[in-house]
Amino acid sequence: MKWWWRISLLVLLFPASLLAQQQGGRENDCFVRVLCDKKQLVEGDSCLLTVVAYAPQPFLVKGSPSRIQVKNGRLRKLPIGRQQLQQVVENRYLYYALVCEQYVLHPQKTGRVIVPERNFNLEVHLQERSRDPFDVFFGRPGKVRKVAVKVLSDKFQLEVVEKPKRTMLEMKRSGIQVL
Repeated sequence: MKWWWRISLLVLLFPASLLAQQQGGRENDCFVRVLCDKKQLVEGDSCLLTVVAYAPQPFLVKGSPSRIQVKNGRLRKLPIGRQQLQQVVENRYLYYALVCEQYVLHPQKTGRVIVPERNFNLEVHLQERSRDPFDVFFGRPGKVRKVAVKVLSDKFQLEVVEKPKRTMLEMKRSGIQVL
């Protein structure tokens, strides 16, 4: 009868060990994206650029990368205030996301504005599971292991188009006298 308990315990714990092995390999699956609130920008207008870091486990951004140099535009950094991790779904996986930086972009001329790639240093916090099943059952947290990860952000491009010309009808509606 003892062998029956051993086999049932093995059958119950085997899927949990497979799940732990699958979760363990994703600590290096981190990335950084530059997001813009507009798809196309009109000359003389401005837009908000947001730099967001993603990781499969809770993390911190260590240090600040160098200042961004942008061709055909000026950037003004915005204060973020309190940073808070959020959970988002990207490519059918659950990630933790953190807004690293925000900028206001002012294009100087028409054409393409390019935000170059930048390096970010992330510290991913991995929760190690206890081998003792009673620790998990009674809710005792495992140890936290900190892993340093270097991430390169993507290059971001935004098209700046010419300001459209106003028609005579639009000028009349605005109250300007047209000869």
